[in-house]
Amino acid sequence: MNIGIEITKAHHKDGGFGVYPRKLIKNLLEIDKNNQYIVFTSKFLDELDGFSNCRQILVPSSDGIVNFLKLYFNFKKIIEKYDIDILHLLSLYGIRKAPRLTISTVFDLRHLAVSGLNERKFGKIIYKYWLPYLLKHSCHFIAISEETKKTMKMHFGISDDRITVTRLGHEIYLPDKSEEMATRISGKYFMWVGMITKRKNLEVLYRAFAQFIACHPKYKLVIAGKFLNSIVEGSHKKLIHNLNIKSSIIFTGYVPDSELYTLYKNSAAFIFPSIYEGFGIPIIEAMALGTPVITTVDGGATKEVAGNAALFFKRYDADELAERMKEIISNETLRDLLVNKGKQRAEFFSWKKTAEVTLDVYRKLTTSNNNDSAFCS
Repeated sequence: MNIGIEITKAHHKDGGFGVYPRKLIKNLLEIDKNNQYIVFTSKFLDELDGFSNCRQILVPSSDGIVNFLKLYFNFKKIIEKYDIDILHLLSLYGIRKAPRLTISTVFDLRHLAVSGLNERKFGKIIYKYWLPYLLKHSCHFIAISEETKKTMKMHFGISDDRITVTRLGHEIYLPDKSEEMATRISGKYFMWVGMITKRKNLEVLYRAFAQFIACHPKYKLVIAGKFLNSIVEGSHKKLIHNLNIKSSIIFTGYVPDSELYTLYKNSAAFIFPSIYEGFGIPIIEAMALGTPVITTVDGGATKEVAGNAALFFKRYDADELAERMKEIISNETLRDLLVNKGKQRAEFFSWKKTAEVTLDVYRKLTTSNNNDSAFCS
């Protein structure tokens, strides 16, 4: 069987949109030696070169409205050059005149869950006007959490048997030999990692941290990631200035995986205050490395992912978050409990499991096509 997979956002360094396609295809190739994979990518991935059952095809990027529309309308012509039995879309949600056996991965539907979360105009257009149309062009869907599946069923009337949940995974990073992060950041600190956008809710974290360091001034807050744009950066730094906490916050910019290991391991806790997440990979990364987690109880899939292995607070409640931060440094028994529960929780998630469930979807899809099953109706 020839399986086509579109991964035009795999080159993104930040967020699940980039991590998921890279990890999924690599693990599929490792566990499946029977099928052939034709990977449509906007940038060749070196880590796929060693697999004989994989062929990479360069296609235009799907970033931005112009590129997205070009790829959407031309992708059918591109894939017709190849003998594809199943097409799996990881970025587009659909293509014009898609093959019958087309699967789309849906990360989240944040615009339906919480208003005002799309910072990019293009994102607003896609979610509000284009997505309902695109969803019609896939016969089966992969959702990365039960939260996403629930939202798809509620707002689009997609039947339960047309959606399969494949939770995401994590990897334990090897420490960087140079120990660069250890020398850059010393002392006690809390940390956050990701792309800095409105949805990540760092304003609440800043306010909570301002309360916290009034009692514990030796602590720092490490923000590891890039700002979405200069407007977001300006509003954040203005708030930090007004709270008078600039000297206690460290912005690292993008941090490579090798350095993240040290950053996680040495932190007092990982704080994930998101307003909404389709999954939340950093929660599991932190837990796997023995770092206690504080996250939102009402942040989309955050509670689903963290289970009972984290401390929780309501997403807009800075006072409650400040109290959770105080708990984690003052109660050693609680901290040890969260560390142990977190390590156990992390064992439920792996990219190999993600690939195994996805491969099972491919197999069921071909079976349903032969038997006219509701799995792809």
